[in-house]
Amino acid sequence: MLDLATAAFDRGDLPATLAALLDAWRVRPDTELAELIEELGARLPGPPITGKTLALQDAEFARRLAARDPRDLPILVAHALGRRQSALVPGRLIAELATWPCDPRTTRPLIAALASPTWDSATAHGVWDGIFALLRHTADPRAVAALAELDFAAIWARRMFGEPHVRAIRGMEKRREKLAIAAAPPGSPTEVSAIAALATQLRAPRSHEALIEAVLEHPDRLSARDVLRDALLEAGDPRGEHMALDALARTRSLTPAERLRRRELVRDARWWPELAEVAAWPDVRDGFLVACTLVSETAHLIPAVIGHPRWSTVERIGLAYWTLPPPIALLAHPTMRALSALGGFGMHHAPTLWTPETTWLWTVEIQHLTRDWAALMQRADAVPALRRIESSQYYDKIEDYAWLWPTPVFGRLREFAVHLGRDSLGRWQAAVSGEAHAHLARIELGRYRLERDAGGRLAQLTVTLPDTPRETPHTKTIATSLAGLADRTIARVRFVGRAIDRKQRGVLEAALANQSLEELAAEAV
Repeated sequence: MLDLATAAFDRGDLPATLAALLDAWRVRPDTELAELIEELGARLPGPPITGKTLALQDAEFARRLAARDPRDLPILVAHALGRRQSALVPGRLIAELATWPCDPRTTRPLIAALASPTWDSATAHGVWDGIFALLRHTADPRAVAALAELDFAAIWARRMFGEPHVRAIRGMEKRREKLAIAAAPPGSPTEVSAIAALATQLRAPRSHEALIEAVLEHPDRLSARDVLRDALLEAGDPRGEHMALDALARTRSLTPAERLRRRELVRDARWWPELAEVAAWPDVRDGFLVACTLVSETAHLIPAVIGHPRWSTVERIGLAYWTLPPPIALLAHPTMRALSALGGFGMHHAPTLWTPETTWLWTVEIQHLTRDWAALMQRADAVPALRRIESSQYYDKIEDYAWLWPTPVFGRLREFAVHLGRDSLGRWQAAVSGEAHAHLARIELGRYRLERDAGGRLAQLTVTLPDTPRETPHTKTIATSLAGLADRTIARVRFVGRAIDRKQRGVLEAALANQSLEELAAEAV
């Protein structure tokens, strides 16, 4: 069977290679072979499960489960584990997966589900029983060591307390004790040699991968991305189309159809397969991961991906759902070439990150930027490269920030961003136009961005319109905000986000009648 896999790979038939490797693994569940199957499967993603309703999606799950296409398995496992509402449904779907021939690609997502439990109701026992039954069915020897590393007491302490909490821990530990999976017998020298040769071939850089590696090595070099985009487009790779749409978006607003297509391309492709388990809520630009969120539930997976080259294009990491000490070994690793921003920053992160040693942090989005931060904002030596602060409070007023203006940290910022909160655009404009804010080159107030012109005045305004006319705030609401700006203070206005028709442009222009406009730019439908 390994001979069949090698022959299929030599002729470029990756689906046949995957099928042959799976056949070989089912005879002898070798760990190295399992790793190769996972790597090759990541190159052959099946289409996502679609359907307007959950019932239709479950029906497609059943149809594709019966079809037994090896490329579909990761999609089916993700659908079963991702189902919410009652735990009865995912329990049933997981049980149905046990009818699939043994496949080592189920092991990692099942262990991840145990490490980050989603269901804790009385009906959840079916889910956990199903997961352990599927692990038993798959009989992947790697599961034994992975399960041994799980600290169920610590995991479930984040979920519930009291007697149900104790019962849950005991239940998980008993299931683990009862799970018996035999180790794979040693392979013959011929098998070991064949697997090693296949691994070398499979992991050898391909032409596109070499171009991707060039981008990862120099994420700020646009010429490398241009070469990669053209090569991917020529090969019909969806990443090339995504990169082309992103390039187009830098010259004009995308149409609704183009925005939908861009979302579909990200959803359908495996953009960051090696980081998928830890990079929650990912954002992709030009075919590469640029932002994501870390969550405490996957903290045990972080050490394995520290230093991975895929991190080199990540510019922003969110910590809003990270309740442990910050993973400084990951954040400060040299591979993080582009990382300069942290979101969801709380005071519990400050002891590790609000220090003179954090020289890579340029932007920080702070949760609850209240007077409690006053002492930290007085530390002039902390976070020496910090040039932008974003406040994520929705219900703030100008007076809520009065304590911040005279602090040393605020005094060296170049940019400041807040939600409009309970104050109007006009009030904020008046508040930030004085001497205390003269050092700021850019101030963002919700969807309004004020920037200084060559003369140092906050006279340039960019307004980000909602993606569609049906989104709020509507054109009239934006016009009301614009009408509150001080007379003759704005010289240039630019509307971005979506194109506007003649009527909408007329409403917005009327709201700016009290300004001395030298330029007004907006894209027309």
